[in-house]
Amino acid sequence: MSMTRFLICLDLDGTLLTKDKRIRWKSKHYIKKLINEGHIVTFSSGRPFRSLQRYYEELNLQVPVVCFNGAYVFNPHDVTFPSICKRIPYQDIVNLYTNFYGTMLDSAYCEAMNNIYLDVKDPFLFFLYNPGQTKLIVSPIDKTLKEDPFTCVFHFKEYTNDIKERMTKYCLENFKNTRMRFWFHNEYTECYIENVNKATGIKHVADFYNINYDNIIVFGDAENDIDMLESFKNSFAMKNALDTVKKSAHFITKKDNDHNGVIFELKRFLKKKN
Repeated sequence: MSMTRFLICLDLDGTLLTKDKRIRWKSKHYIKKLINEGHIVTFSSGRPFRSLQRYYEELNLQVPVVCFNGAYVFNPHDVTFPSICKRIPYQDIVNLYTNFYGTMLDSAYCEAMNNIYLDVKDPFLFFLYNPGQTKLIVSPIDKTLKEDPFTCVFHFKEYTNDIKERMTKYCLENFKNTRMRFWFHNEYTECYIENVNKATGIKHVADFYNINYDNIIVFGDAENDIDMLESFKNSFAMKNALDTVKKSAHFITKKDNDHNGVIFELKRFLKKKN
């Protein structure tokens, strides 16, 4: 009997990566084994490619990768792969910045293909997105942002449910497709395009390889993983995930991201399937 080929899509932070941002040796070894057996393993991340490239190369991946929560999907080794490239209208971001900055928000970070726009150098966002050699434009973004970015993240001065409701309602009433998601324990809010998420990016990759959606396995831990976890029947929320995220998944891992939680479940799951 021939082996079923699975598409395995992994979030990084809080999922495959440990707290100190490493892939544990056992996880690395098992993932490479799965690839050698013919399965497709890739990342589905909110990060830009340069911020996950070290892990991509560490696993010797050669496949498409889902970046910016599905807004950018491409294969760095195959220019013939039909890329996805979805950007947020910069006018919407400037509108939000103008209306909420200073009262509800105190920093903004936007990233386009070759430029990063920000008004304050946020240490956490710098660590997450890893600007590297990317051109930084440090200035109030309502004065400088003139291109549509892949992502925009605002930091709250002080988060309340009332602020969340007001910003969500404002987007629905004023923008065609730009929406807000709230993450990292509500300290940050992120703009995104409606119906563009990790799940849509993963489906694009699956269609390219002619893989049935029932043969997709996904792992995640945060708010930006919810669409992905809800969309596929083989979805795992990490043991260390937020409770709201766990409710969106079909399964919860027995171990957390510091104890090879992903591969522990993959071994059990694939043993039953093949």
